[in-house]
Amino acid sequence: NAIACLGVDSQQRLMFGLLDAKFPLFEGLEGRRTRCLISIALGNDVLVGGVKGVGPTKMKKMMDSYKADIPIQMHIEQFMVFESKEKLTKEVLDVLVDAMV
Repeated sequence: NAIACLGVDSQQRLMFGLLDAKFPLFEGLEGRRTRCLISIALGNDVLVGGVKGVGPTKMKKMMDSYKADIPIQMHIEQFMVFESKEKLTKEVLDVLVDAMV
């Protein structure tokens, strides 16, 4: 039986139909605020539907082009404010993040 040759994690992933993320946006990110910002951008309970004009493809592209001259969190905030069709501000993002944490 081929499944018996797989590790426990792989067996569970196979049993539950879990696939690797197409855009692993949260991998390697440690900051809670940074993770909250990404979650808000893509859509969650505090901003249902997310930021219009920002999806996983665009977010991944932006993160891949990130240069370490400023913290990634600031980079994501600037990106969300710039891309937002709702004209989000940093202050609104702060309130949304506070609602999550």
